[in-house]
Amino acid sequence: MKDIALAERYARALYLAAVGKKDVSVKSVEEDLRLSWRLIQSYPKLMGQLTHMLLPIEKKKAALKKAIEEVRPQLSPLVRRLLELALDKKRVELLPYMASSFERIVMESSKVVKATVKVAFPLQESMKEKIGEKLSQFFNKKVMVDVSVEPNLIGGIVVKAGDRVIDYSLISQLKRFSYGN
Repeated sequence: MKDIALAERYARALYLAAVGKKDVSVKSVEEDLRLSWRLIQSYPKLMGQLTHMLLPIEKKKAALKKAIEEVRPQLSPLVRRLLELALDKKRVELLPYMASSFERIVMESSKVVKATVKVAFPLQESMKEKIGEKLSQFFNKKVMVDVSVEPNLIGGIVVKAGDRVIDYSLISQLKRFSYGN
């Protein structure tokens, strides 16, 4: 819990720094942060170097810089600084939390919410759009809908957006009915 709150603070500071610079796109910072974490994660040797307790910080920074230069030489200076800071403070493992917190902060600031919708069977595109429209009205924000099929729901819909869950699945209705007796 403490780590997530700390990652949130790093993400908020990065967001404020990105917004404060005229020549910086918040979306590009978001993408660079996500790509940086994927890079570190996809190379277990690099992750091992970055989290190794006995390896000097200079060697860690050199390994990270080399990996970034090979994959993403135009990486945002703000993200580079965040990565160096995470190394200095021994918080590299918080990068995925920082990236997800940063994404959430960007979405909140642009009045967008991400909703995961679970349904029992595949939906037509028009139905997905209707669900998105209804959720936008409900949350009074633009809603990005991610639909997944879960046949064990039997029927109905389960929506998760932020910390809210709306469960209108047939399986939960049946459970409520059976507990009511």
